Amino acid sequence: MPSQDRSFFETFGFLHLPGLLSTRIAEIEHAFDACAARWREAHPGQRVSIANILGEDPRLASIGFGDPLVSVIRDLLGDDFSYVGSTGQVFSGECTPWHSDDGAGRLVLPFRSLRISIYLEDLHADSGCLRVIPGSHHANDQFSAALSSELATGVSTNRVAHELSYWGRRGHQIPSVALESAPGDVLIFDANIKHAAFHARGPRRLITMNHVPRVSDADSLRFRQLLAFVAHRNTLYGQGAHEPVTKTLQDAATVGEHCHIEQLVANADAYRAGCQIAEQQRHGATT
Repeated sequence: MPSQDRSFFETFGFLHLPGLLSTRIAEIEHAFDACAARWREAHPGQRVSIANILGEDPRLASIGFGDPLVSVIRDLLGDDFSYVGSTGQVFSGECTPWHSDDGAGRLVLPFRSLRISIYLEDLHADSGCLRVIPGSHHANDQFSAALSSELATGVSTNRVAHELSYWGRRGHQIPSVALESAPGDVLIFDANIKHAAFHARGPRRLITMNHVPRVSDADSLRFRQLLAFVAHRNTLYGQGAHEPVTKTLQDAATVGEHCHIEQLVANADAYRAGCQIAEQQRHGATT
């Protein structure tokens, strides 16, 4: 990766890599659609939302843990990065309001959390492409703090109404960059960046992956909190894979000298705990 791209990511919090997976996009689509068909058969009437989709199909696992994707992740996180999880989802026209993937500020990490998004449709500003607010990922920045504060207020009330009352603008009118993409493109962003999607029309198939640098022993508690948070979110929204690692994933995840699921395997109990809490909440139980 050119040093300019790394500097751009550090400053603005995102990268758009056109055509990075263009030679494998047909393979990705076939694998995704096969996983989605199995999901629909097992969960009739529910929106497709598959936890750990890389572990569901060896083709997707080989893409997630092979080049060119691994080389990009290494450039941003270091050679010995850790895989945290993945999802496969189908959105059916709904819009996604402004948010960051930190649980409305509840999850504060001392290390970077990287998110990779692969859309399988052509998406534009008027058809539901991903939008980001550049620079909003900086944790202790006055601008980011102000955004986080107002968006957190919106979560507790009504985000659209709050945006209108506070800024006098609808979500799509907030200053941002629309990352228009085609199948085969890869979008990468810091999980703390504010992102959204508006004007969605028709289905949008999306694969996401999450990675962090190899976490030190001093930060192991925060890593476990991250796993529990991811598992809780996945299960609460109906994704529900209680085991974070499958044999398919294990077979693909050792790249060269590095096993990128080692820390996930060692802390799988934290993931399972997050799943269990979400299941209790879904069934009206208290903890």
